[in-house]
Amino acid sequence: MPSPLPETPGEMLIALREVLQSLALLGLWRAKFFNHTAFYGGTALRILYGLDRLLNEAINNLDINAARKEVAPFIKDARKLDIWSKDFFRSAAQMIVVI
Repeated sequence: MPSPLPETPGEMLIALREVLQSLALLGLWRAKFFNHTAFYGGTALRILYGLDRLLNEAINNLDINAARKEVAPFIKDARKLDIWSKDFFRSAAQMIVVI
């Protein structure tokens, strides 16, 4: 099981950003800022809708072989799909930036 605490400087920076962002959003909410504005974009997807969790669930439920068979007819060299794995899609999902 992965450690719930940040272990590297990069993980610490991510954790610090998460905490600061949550505190800023809490302050805006307490000031009734969201009575006059909308909260959307990548942060809303992640915080309000659990996008990371949804992506991980979808990847965990993905049948890699079935996905390869569906996509192969559209790829010139189907061997390129050999890199597909659940870890491959998890890595790709971590690079998604919603702006």
